[in-house]
Amino acid sequence: MAKYNGFFKRIDWYVVFLIFLAILTHIAWFNPKSLLFFLDWKYLPDSTVGEFFLNLSRTIWIHSYGLGSANIQNYMFPFFYIWGVIGSYSLGMNLIFLWPIAILSVLSPYYLLKYLKFEKSVCFLGSLMFAFNTYLIMRTNAHLTIAMVNVLTPLIILFFFKIKDDFNLKNSSIFMFLFTLGIIYELRIMLIVSFILFIVGLFIFCGNLNRGLIKRGIMLILLFLLLNSFWILPTAFSDKTQITSVIDRNLWGQNLFDLLHALALSEYHWSSGEYIQEFIKTPIKIYLWLVPIISFLGLLFIKNEKDLKRKRILIAFSLVLLIGLLLSKFVSPPFHNLYSFLFNNLLGFSIFREPSKFYLIVSIAYLILFSYSLQHMSKFLKKSYINTTLFLIIFLLLLINSIPLFTKNIGGLYVSQNEPSEYKLLSEKMINDSDYHFRTIWVPFYHQLGYFSIYRPKISLWDELNDPKSIIYNTTQIKPGISNFKNVKLYSNIFLSDNGRRILNNLNVKYIIVPMQLPESLEKIFPYAGDRKEYVKEFDKISYLKKIDFGNLTIYENQNYKPLILISENPNLLSDDSAYLNINFEIKNPSKYLLKIGNLSETTYLHFMESYNPGWQIIFLKSYAPFYNNDILDETHYKNDMLFNSWTIDPQYIKDNYSEKYYTENPDGSINVEMVLYFKPQSYFYLGLLISGVTLLGCVGYLVWDWLTKRRNKRF
Repeated sequence: MAKYNGFFKRIDWYVVFLIFLAILTHIAWFNPKSLLFFLDWKYLPDSTVGEFFLNLSRTIWIHSYGLGSANIQNYMFPFFYIWGVIGSYSLGMNLIFLWPIAILSVLSPYYLLKYLKFEKSVCFLGSLMFAFNTYLIMRTNAHLTIAMVNVLTPLIILFFFKIKDDFNLKNSSIFMFLFTLGIIYELRIMLIVSFILFIVGLFIFCGNLNRGLIKRGIMLILLFLLLNSFWILPTAFSDKTQITSVIDRNLWGQNLFDLLHALALSEYHWSSGEYIQEFIKTPIKIYLWLVPIISFLGLLFIKNEKDLKRKRILIAFSLVLLIGLLLSKFVSPPFHNLYSFLFNNLLGFSIFREPSKFYLIVSIAYLILFSYSLQHMSKFLKKSYINTTLFLIIFLLLLINSIPLFTKNIGGLYVSQNEPSEYKLLSEKMINDSDYHFRTIWVPFYHQLGYFSIYRPKISLWDELNDPKSIIYNTTQIKPGISNFKNVKLYSNIFLSDNGRRILNNLNVKYIIVPMQLPESLEKIFPYAGDRKEYVKEFDKISYLKKIDFGNLTIYENQNYKPLILISENPNLLSDDSAYLNINFEIKNPSKYLLKIGNLSETTYLHFMESYNPGWQIIFLKSYAPFYNNDILDETHYKNDMLFNSWTIDPQYIKDNYSEKYYTENPDGSINVEMVLYFKPQSYFYLGLLISGVTLLGCVGYLVWDWLTKRRNKRF
């Protein structure tokens, strides 16, 4: 009996209750049968998830969406790869995102506060404040990668303090592992976390700068570079056009943010109920002022704080709060030009075209200051019954934000969805179609449940209409933009002419699909995009399309679509409908295609129906190597009139410049050749992955050895 009593005494019941609360408020996340997707969090068919592992489909080049593009989020590869190994959308989502977010949202801040020697009751309330702040709740309902970094941040700060107090390989490895893990989920948010660490580091390392500290810093930087080589190398040595397109975006949402919402840590469309999808600013709920009031009370106690280390930490987070508020208020007074100045002049700041991500700075600062203030209030109010009453009042007020999670009124990722039978049948149709590869184009944009894979990429017509790198954007006669979003002719007129027919054929599009009109809870496309019947009416006018009866889905078949890769006598694709030759090709992954071309006797042109990028190269199959390849047709690579990739292939040039081991010559003088169409930055990815993998194994090996050594020492 004494044994069990000792066990129960060792249990931290605050932690148990926090975990219980996390599960209860995220109950749909812990139901293995839940089907969850919402807004920016896209549904993925299980077969497509498997491609993350089998075909490395989320590394350097993205092929499954649109017309192909360089993957500027290649740092996310590890969790996509693990997801692919799991092979299930729901299970992978649970293990990689939902369960860690739910549990870490309460435990991560709790253990940070505990390390800073706050009372357990204060750690408990601080954790509730952090886990159920409106910004984090709204991120968990649409942007899980951002939410994941938010809940990792207190742990990262915890180990930052640990390497200050006890710098050793163990603490350094764990800190850098957590830091890299944050990058794998969301690089942009980790830039904000790095800024927080920089400000805090200025204060906690103040007066301690010496040669040893510099060596430690260099070691951490080296460890960072090694662990992150898998994305740093391909990013550094590839075309920056895709990154530039993101950086060049304009500021957005100027009317949605202000200082009062930032102070109250009130997400601009928080309603205390249903998730509001429209871009409107809601009034601040009065109970949200509890956290800032208590936090700012804590500032009054800092001056008399006797613990110098704690005082420095508090001053640091006070400065962090001030900077966070100035950034989170966006372009509203005071200093209304500050954000615009930083956006236009500070290198890298333009990736934050709206300020909501800086709410993380405010929430972390409040976590420390709110808890510090509660600690002092607890000491000031010495009578236990007053403390208990105050504890309960604050506890109940902090739980108000969790009510829509309990009731599921918030909707979105907190409510399981049902897949309509039409979309299940569409998936079967796409999978069972005998054609090797084709695209589908969705009007105006694709539904979450619309099937896609690297063999069946899906295109959002609205996205292509607004992409300057797309042939559709460059040929439409109606100006795209939000004012014409509901204009049905914007979508149909493109394909009515002969030129439009040729464009559709060259896009490798076999099916045009108008999605179903579904309840708002699933996905609001219609009537948000206008009257669905008008879309069907307009596309019925396109005579060369064959309409297929498919229940409440409307599908049009384009029977004359061209293959993804072909050869032709014409250097361009739109000038006429000249004959083309199919070639045998095999997709190994989105960055690598095996080509077999036979009977090449005269100069011809190879066309690859994927967005132009100078990183694509053609090499002989027999000379292919993962880390380095010699592009045999580099000088003949050009952008065709569809804005796709093309190469001039001269068989005589091949015979004159390369050994016969790379091709076979036929009796009539023509040649057969096997080639690899390859995206060059993938080689840098493989090299970086090798470096990162070896480094990770070394760190894990050391941590395991350290754990086993300590365990052995305890026995003896």
